[in-house]
Parts: sequence; C-alpha cells; structure tokens
Amino acid sequence: MLVLQRKLYETIRIETPSGEVIRVMPVRFGPHAVRLAFEAETDIKIVREELLTPEEQPLEPDPAPEALPAA
Repeated sequence: MLVLQRKLYETIRIETPSGEVIRVMPVRFGPHAVRLAFEAETDIKIVREELLTPEEQPLEPDPAPEALPAA
C-alpha cells in the first residue's frame, strides 16, 4: 500500500501496464471525509468497493494498513 499526502487539487497519476492513465485529485476536505475526483477513460470501471457484489469482491481482503508512526 502506498500512502500519499496531497494538497487540494494536487493530482495523483496512475498508469496501468496497458498504458491507460487514471488521475485522482482531492477536491474537498471535510471534518470526516475527503471528496476525490477521478479522471479515466470511459472503459475503466471505477466503483466504491462496498457497492460490489460478492462475486465482484477481491478474492482476499486487503490487509490492514500497518500502524503509522505519529507525526
């Protein structure tokens, strides 16, 4: 797992092995949530994981993130 810190409107670029590009940008920070904007080709499926059916769920759950040291 990669953890990044971004300021408002600073973009993260993800390139797939097939050359497709996905851009992720924080567009709003709230007290309990962050709103993210995603930009990708229309054939790339972007969905909140909790909305996936059991058949679409990953075979193994994501491992719990390791404890991060206090800043």
